[in-house]
Amino acid sequence: YDVTKSFLVSATIRNEYYSDFGNAFVYKLSSRYKTYEDRITLRGSYSTGFKAPTLHQIYTQRVQYSFVAGKGIQSVGLINNVSPQARVLGVKSLTPEKSKNLTFGLGALLTDDLNLTFDYYDIKVADRIVISNRVNTDTIGSQVEFFTNSISTITSGVDVVINYQNICFASGVLGLSVAGNFNLKNARDGKIPTVK
Repeated sequence: YDVTKSFLVSATIRNEYYSDFGNAFVYKLSSRYKTYEDRITLRGSYSTGFKAPTLHQIYTQRVQYSFVAGKGIQSVGLINNVSPQARVLGVKSLTPEKSKNLTFGLGALLTDDLNLTFDYYDIKVADRIVISNRVNTDTIGSQVEFFTNSISTITSGVDVVINYQNICFASGVLGLSVAGNFNLKNARDGKIPTVK
């Protein structure tokens, strides 16, 4: 919706249904404001998102046997998320990873040939799917691991892009672009749950 010629706001919503984990509802709100004869643009957005479990995270299963001196044959296995073994161990069914994304920034046309953009981003991902540590089972010499929704993460940083064009070079015209990214934070958020 164009509030004014310079001020734009927009919104998007989406709802989908998946047979293996149910509803997925996401939305995005964004805005843009132009000033100084459209030479400065301020923009920002907030959105949610999801990433469904992949087939290999749900169904991969394997076992490896090795001989350990003094302990005999030991096995290490990856059990799939829909197996009876996973339910016995109390492993819950995988759910989608969910994200919350905040961005804001500015674009500036400094001259007719020189422009730059500066954007800040903050991304929070909850219920990330990772592979667990090995867990001892009741079977002697047997350990298993599995995929699980276990951690949350926070990533934030800035993107900077500078473009300069119309540089006369030999018999043609040259354009230069420099882009950089710097992560301010990239860390786990909260503790890692344990299985006893």
